[in-house]
Amino acid sequence: MNQARFWMPCLDKPNEKFTVDIMVSVPMDQSLLGGSRHQMIAVCSGKLLSRLQQDKRFVYLFREDTPISTSSLVIAIGPWESIRLVQNKKLDNVDDQFTEKLGNQHSKIEIFYPLGYKKAVQATTFFLPQAMEFFEQWIGTSYPFDSFKIVFTEHLSGLSFIGSSCVVCGLDVLVQESTIDQVIETRSLLSQMLVRQWFGHYVSPTHWDDIWVIIGFVSVISQQFIRKLHGANEDKFRGRKDMERCVYLDVNQLPLCPSQMSSHLIENYPEHFPCYPEQDPQSPRSELLQLKAALVLQMMEKRMGKGLIQKICNRIIVQTMSGELLNGLSTLTFLKVARKISGKIEIKEFADQWIFGSGCPIFDVSYHFNRKKMVIELKIKQRSSNDGVEGCTHKFSGPFTIRVQEPAGQFDTEVKIEEYVQQYDIIYHTKYKRIRRQPKKKKKSDEQQEEEEEEEEEEVVAEQLQDGTVELKIAEPDRITFESIRLDPEGIWLCHKTFEQDDFMWLAILKKEKDVVAQLESVQGIARINTLASCHTLAALSKDPNLYYRLRIESIYSLMNFDTPELEYAGLTSLMKLLKDQFVMVSSVNLPKRNNFDNLIEYYILCALVDTITRFRSPEGHSQRMVRELLMDMLEYNDNTHNQFSDSYYVSLLIDSLSFSFMTRPRSYDDVWKIHETRQVPKERTRKLKKSDFEEIEFKTGSGFHQVDIPDEDIFKRCLKELERLLVQEYQVPSYRNTITVSCLTSYCFFQAHRMMKPNLELFLEYSRYTC
Repeated sequence: MNQARFWMPCLDKPNEKFTVDIMVSVPMDQSLLGGSRHQMIAVCSGKLLSRLQQDKRFVYLFREDTPISTSSLVIAIGPWESIRLVQNKKLDNVDDQFTEKLGNQHSKIEIFYPLGYKKAVQATTFFLPQAMEFFEQWIGTSYPFDSFKIVFTEHLSGLSFIGSSCVVCGLDVLVQESTIDQVIETRSLLSQMLVRQWFGHYVSPTHWDDIWVIIGFVSVISQQFIRKLHGANEDKFRGRKDMERCVYLDVNQLPLCPSQMSSHLIENYPEHFPCYPEQDPQSPRSELLQLKAALVLQMMEKRMGKGLIQKICNRIIVQTMSGELLNGLSTLTFLKVARKISGKIEIKEFADQWIFGSGCPIFDVSYHFNRKKMVIELKIKQRSSNDGVEGCTHKFSGPFTIRVQEPAGQFDTEVKIEEYVQQYDIIYHTKYKRIRRQPKKKKKSDEQQEEEEEEEEEEVVAEQLQDGTVELKIAEPDRITFESIRLDPEGIWLCHKTFEQDDFMWLAILKKEKDVVAQLESVQGIARINTLASCHTLAALSKDPNLYYRLRIESIYSLMNFDTPELEYAGLTSLMKLLKDQFVMVSSVNLPKRNNFDNLIEYYILCALVDTITRFRSPEGHSQRMVRELLMDMLEYNDNTHNQFSDSYYVSLLIDSLSFSFMTRPRSYDDVWKIHETRQVPKERTRKLKKSDFEEIEFKTGSGFHQVDIPDEDIFKRCLKELERLLVQEYQVPSYRNTITVSCLTSYCFFQAHRMMKPNLELFLEYSRYTC
């Protein structure tokens, strides 16, 4: 491979484009496992002109008439089978989407795959004809190349390589008809690959620092199709989680476009390498670029005008077709087009803060109702997530909406954020008569009696909560001035807001607002109020079938905040009762019901419950015995015989949760919410790794090995026996992507590293062989 530069064009700049003719000579066939031989096929960017036979080889001739850059050129050779996807078909019947006649000229999409993967390919790619039709209508032009080819192959060093009209993917991208968990991610990934043909190869960046524009367009356009497939609630919820993740990552990072920074400042960031995210997927810079580029474009559209991004896309495509963008799409060209279409002068100020500056704002908001002036005094303090870093935006400015729900209705007030600390007077619109109350003088004996009654009531409530015979509701005061306050209800700002209000106000938002983001803010707000009433409210939300399922899952994870001795572990009690009531057939022996994943919502709820109960810890860092018993019984008696869906991910989750329950993990209750916010993507903040970040583990065998005391040793022995049985079963019937094998080996590694069992490195050596 070190000689590739002698037979491939080497041009470093993405705007250096050319047309190309490629000739590929391959053997006629190749010997496969089992002694059979299969024909070799060459796939390349461009249109296949001819295939000639010379001696015992095939010579393929490809031509790409559309100018492309060097990074867009892809060549793949292997013993594959191929199918074409037919367009203009309904998605009700997957089999109608495919034809094996390679002479069908009406299909633009062709799939190549190894032997034995036809059904998985059909289940993975059946939606692509509908996606191409959607993108052609949204972008306003037809597909820019002759065809779109996807190659699924083994032993790929990365997840995918996206070239002009040709994409090479690993087999890990494929999903089966019985797979549940990876479907949305796979569809999103393939949709982005398809959009990259318009923005990335047909329209390329001028310089590598301008690549954020391409990544932003690809993410925004693909999200429109995912929104059509899975609904607006899924899109809004994922967008909100992406925003939280982006603010968390934007620490010690460069701006989206670092072209205006000095070269000596950029050298201080060794992780910075301007490229597409799939080329360096483990880099925090790649993940931040993927998230922030799309969020900034969406924020620009909300501020400058609805439909702005689609109009900009159409204009850029037209300019590319007419030859006006010969040097590619630069950041300045994008801003000029945006200003011309929107007519907004504020685009320069917006670009200086969000594109040429790094960091995201963090707002600390507090309020006070002034009854004399009849106004709500709102105080906003702002700071940057990238404070102390050269090149960051220290002060953000722009319009900020405050929504107040009053007895007379809902009122929005728009203010302008300009300073680090600013106070605003929000006019109160509802008129009411002031009522004077006579102060009541209570005797000391009466006060003591009331305290005793409250204590008795709390004891009764705690007992009834364990039995599940009472439903607590957050009580509202006798007289309220306004019901709730929402900050930035339209999601115009990419920011983190620290804002607290009473529990009944969060509950009012949850009841009256239909927006998923508003309900998500309400669930998170209630979870930060550490009371028994809030705990039971979240438990009731997790059972509500009318609530959006992701909000139910959010409520389940939020109950981790109530893992305190003061509340007698009410969160764990609620989750254990919910798990047993819905998914356990005989609660006395923890016999689970047979798996039936026809209702996908209930499947996601089950996985969330299993993942959550193992995170509850005592002050010493131990899980409770009832958690280990329940997880062990659910794993041991798991029955998937009459289920049409695969339970590979579910069994893998049970193994991981059970193994984790034996670990001693003390943690501070002050960090519970921080853990909950970042549970889905367990990556640390962007920084250089230090020597103290690594833990040295010494495996001692023989007389030097000393086994630690294991809690609930009887359950631990059952766990080891079950892991051994599952590994033997995996030899006969491998799970999807060998997820169960990976979880079993991970559990063995944890147990050996924590001296809970003797080291056995031969076990891992056996699975490290290529033949396994």
